[in-house]
Amino acid sequence: MDKRRRSDDDEPDHTLPLEKEARSAKRTISEDGHSFETNVDTMVEALKKTSTRLQKHIAQVPDRAVQIAERGKEVMTETYPPKTFEGLLDMLCPAKIDDVWTREEEERFQNDFAANPYRRFMESDAALPPKSNHNYWTMWEMIPRVRNCFPSDIIGAKALTTYGVDVDIGGGVMKPDPRWSSGFCERLTDLAMGSPCGANTRLLALLIRYVVADRLDDRREVHFGDHQTGDRFFGELESRVKRANSTESLQDIHAELRRDWKREGTYVPFASDIMRSIEELNGPVRSAQPMMPTPREGAPEYAVQTTDLTTLIKACDQTGDLGYANLSTVEQRAAFVAYGRTKQGPLQHKDGEQLNRLRIPLLEEGERVKARRILYRQRRDPPDDTPDDDTHDAMHDDTDNDSYDPYDDKTDNDAGILLDNSSSTSSRRHNNPLVEHPERLTTLSQREVLPRGEVDVRVQNNAKESLNGSCELMSSTQPLTMPEATFSLMKREQDLATVIGGTGTLSEGLRANTSRMVFDFGLGA
Repeated sequence: MDKRRRSDDDEPDHTLPLEKEARSAKRTISEDGHSFETNVDTMVEALKKTSTRLQKHIAQVPDRAVQIAERGKEVMTETYPPKTFEGLLDMLCPAKIDDVWTREEEERFQNDFAANPYRRFMESDAALPPKSNHNYWTMWEMIPRVRNCFPSDIIGAKALTTYGVDVDIGGGVMKPDPRWSSGFCERLTDLAMGSPCGANTRLLALLIRYVVADRLDDRREVHFGDHQTGDRFFGELESRVKRANSTESLQDIHAELRRDWKREGTYVPFASDIMRSIEELNGPVRSAQPMMPTPREGAPEYAVQTTDLTTLIKACDQTGDLGYANLSTVEQRAAFVAYGRTKQGPLQHKDGEQLNRLRIPLLEEGERVKARRILYRQRRDPPDDTPDDDTHDAMHDDTDNDSYDPYDDKTDNDAGILLDNSSSTSSRRHNNPLVEHPERLTTLSQREVLPRGEVDVRVQNNAKESLNGSCELMSSTQPLTMPEATFSLMKREQDLATVIGGTGTLSEGLRANTSRMVFDFGLGA
């Protein structure tokens, strides 16, 4: 909270009938809102220490929360309806054939994948998550529905990440367990729905990688190339990592870049502030020995633990442009999105056969990504050549003709949705990119570009206006300015306890998050 000296006009008004209204609110919600009942007295006492103006604004949070939640339900129903199972299958992308990954390479890959032990394990009942792991099935329903991508696009080969728990698939062979834990799924879903990255799931994947890389004190060529923000900060950071040649820590390189930009008067992106928070939170658990590169190693892949996702959530929550946390948290914003999910998708039926009809092709896609990376690297750095200091993994260089971005395999483009007329396979649609690459249009053969029409524009505007920044569902990489976004349309004459009573129409989870929002803000947490 602000520790500055208050003027007479800022002195709290202790005459407001908060206690009486609080008792009334407690009776209203006591049956199924236990967290409100236990917190309301503490909230009232804490709010007495704040100014009258602040009391008025904090008191309006629950009322505004109800408005946002109900409008969010309408937006979710109208704009983000559950995908049909056929719609989920349409999101799967076919193999991309080019002068490096030829049809012969694809045929070889298909033969190998047919006998892949990991595939055989994935097809077995042992690889299915229990139906009691509700967060797993919710993750598979919500992330494709709202973010137009699969969980494996965030934690998977494309993002250079894996699930951090292995399982024996037979014969002592260890592979990442496809049965992600309930806590891991819950945190990943919260980040996908409620992080400041918004619809930019590539930036989210970058931040997840950074959590692990910083925890390991990784001195390898950490990849920063697929952030999809258009900001040159990450490209410069990646270049400095390469020039350091394993002699400096990520933290030191990042700090030096921030100092240089600030000295030049250049705006440091908000994602960098989150990275600074990650570094602070990783301090007690950072590896004592740095992770050093091995000869001819490609882009490193990171095993993500549940604690890493927790670290990122905390980093997002505690990072604000004024040096202290914003009002809402990742969990709270995700709770508003979840509340709007009035209809469930096909995977909520917890059908293992349907799940594997998605997971097996996605495993195939991930294995192909790894194989393609190796081929592109071999083409760029032949085994008999000794690369110089400026040579790096082809995936890192967006300007090189031989570079490989696995996300480009998706048939989507910044100027419009691309329809592949040369194949009956449905194109894959994913989250709207934030950076334009119109030059790609000239390289696409036998495809038709459909401009995004007024419907998409209206959908985006409606979603942004209705949620007003609190639980934004559309693309945004800017921090949420919650004091402005949450309070802008509130009634001005209601106090805390009265409007708390009005939250009785919400779900228990959402009431708990609203309660925590007010409680944390009132205590200055």
